[in-house]
Amino acid sequence: SSLRDVDGGRRVATLAGHTDRVYREAFSGIGDGSQRLASASRDGTSQEFDIRAAPSVPECTLSSADGAPLDVLFSVAFHPRHGHLLATASHDTTARLWDLRTQQCLHVLTGHTQSVRDVAFHPHFGVLATASFDATVRLWD
Repeated sequence: SSLRDVDGGRRVATLAGHTDRVYREAFSGIGDGSQRLASASRDGTSQEFDIRAAPSVPECTLSSADGAPLDVLFSVAFHPRHGHLLATASHDTTARLWDLRTQQCLHVLTGHTQSVRDVAFHPHFGVLATASFDATVRLWD
């Protein structure tokens, strides 16, 4: 993936580290001065980048507890008030909530019967919505 300057179109940085397609990227919306970007990839990992400090090197890579990749990840979303929390959407029919400070999975959200295609937080209340190929949207608090 590449970061480009929107005014001039020049490439600012290339984000390396994934071994397969990147499906989605999301910026942290927290006004703490950080400029963080998370990615979701077909390689089963999510990576977080600090695009201000070292944009081409991931600060962390999220994977299973034993270090193995997860199933294909389709989407990522930062919590609107707690920028250290990240949600991921997976082909394995789950969504996960991660703590980026510890790189640990806090919750595995189950209930969909097909791949979870997208995750999105409400901008003010922190409610998480998951959308699935099973034709449902679920809300989580």
